Amino acid sequence: MAQAKKSQRRKNGGISSAIKWTLAIIAVCAAVVFALVLAAPDPGPQAGQTVFDSDFEPEVTGAPRVSVVEDELIDYGDVKLNTTIQTSYTVRNLGDEPLMFVNTPYVEVIEGCCPPQAQVSAPVIEPGHEGTVSFSFMMHEGMGGPHEFRVHLQTNDPAEPDKQLTILSNWVS
Repeated sequence: MAQAKKSQRRKNGGISSAIKWTLAIIAVCAAVVFALVLAAPDPGPQAGQTVFDSDFEPEVTGAPRVSVVEDELIDYGDVKLNTTIQTSYTVRNLGDEPLMFVNTPYVEVIEGCCPPQAQVSAPVIEPGHEGTVSFSFMMHEGMGGPHEFRVHLQTNDPAEPDKQLTILSNWVS
């Protein structure tokens, strides 16, 4: 029986001609797609991004670089309960490679309670472009006192893969 299968494979050349044609078509299609991607013009900023400097010169070559325009520590001081705080950070890519958020930015509670959900304007920020990370939060009766949140921006920046920002507030009646 094994001898018959071996002899059948020799007749067919090991791989059927249908499989050979399928593999050849896949290889040609892949080459065409690759050529189109290489020839495509730079689309410019994607949704949720803006160019921050038309004469952009990367500070880092061969990698993305995360930079935050605002202070990395924001202290709102005393805030009245039932007041909504809107917070937004501008995130820039100072490298020459796309900056990607590997996880949605998240807010860690260091002190207090009720971390807000962060939203990012674009999951990828091209070199020389910027996007935003924003969220809002409010405390009500029973949630007063000091709060400290740590915002984690986890990106593909090899120098700083977990950029951390701090938000302080003290909720009063």
